[in-house]
Amino acid sequence: MSALHRLLSVLLLLGIGLEFFLAGAGAFGATSFHSHRVVGVLLLAGAVIVLVVSAASRRNTRIALGLALLVGARVLLGHLGQTHPWIGAVHGLTAGAVAAVASVNVRMAMADRHRMS
Repeated sequence: MSALHRLLSVLLLLGIGLEFFLAGAGAFGATSFHSHRVVGVLLLAGAVIVLVVSAASRRNTRIALGLALLVGARVLLGHLGQTHPWIGAVHGLTAGAVAAVASVNVRMAMADRHRMS
């Protein structure tokens, strides 16, 4: 179960990188923001799955819960930002926090692997 947690945590972090890319592509007119929105919702589902796997493996549950809540808040802020631009600005501002927490989650998951070896 810990190996699955590590894999899903890494995939989630890579998805967050993709989300940054798609936001930039939308901001500079290379594409619409539709892909950014879709990936954002998929990241929320992924964060919830990481939380469930984390709880089942009894590893890093608090950080996984924080990550899931933060991603959920970002999805809500992004949705509200479509009609309230200042809320949308907060959505953009919190992107770094999501990436940072996801990075800590991966680092902790990898540290668990070394402790178990």
